[in-house]
Amino acid sequence: MDIKTQLKKGGIEPDPLRDQFFLTDETIVKKMADLAELKRNDVVLEIGAGTGNITRVLAKKVGKIIAFEIDERFKQILNRLPENVEVHIEDQILWEMVVSLERGTPNDSEFGMKARDMIRKYARRT
Repeated sequence: MDIKTQLKKGGIEPDPLRDQFFLTDETIVKKMADLAELKRNDVVLEIGAGTGNITRVLAKKVGKIIAFEIDERFKQILNRLPENVEVHIEDQILWEMVVSLERGTPNDSEFGMKARDMIRKYARRT
C-alpha cells in the first residue's frame, strides 16, 4: 500500500509544523538505502519513522532498527513493520538518552558528543 493510501486510510493529515513531509518515490528510498552501504549486522537508530516506508526498506538490509516516532497517529502503521524493527511511540526515551550522554555514558568520544547534540536538537523541536 502506498503512503498516500496509508495516510488516507488512517485519517492522517501530515503536520508541516512537525516537519511531516513524506518521501513517496520508492525508487529514491531504495537508492538511499543502497547508498548507506548497510550490512546485515548493523543496527540503525531512526528518529521520526513516520509511515515506516524508509524503515521497511532498511529492515531488509540490517539486523535491527530502533525506530522512534512521537506522533501516536502512526502507531497502527508502524506496528506492521518487520520483527527486526523495535518501534517506540514516545519521546521520553530520547530524554533518557540525553541524560545518559550528559553523564558521560556510553563515552565522551566525539561521536558521543555529536549524538548528544543531535538528540538535544531533536528533543527541543518536539
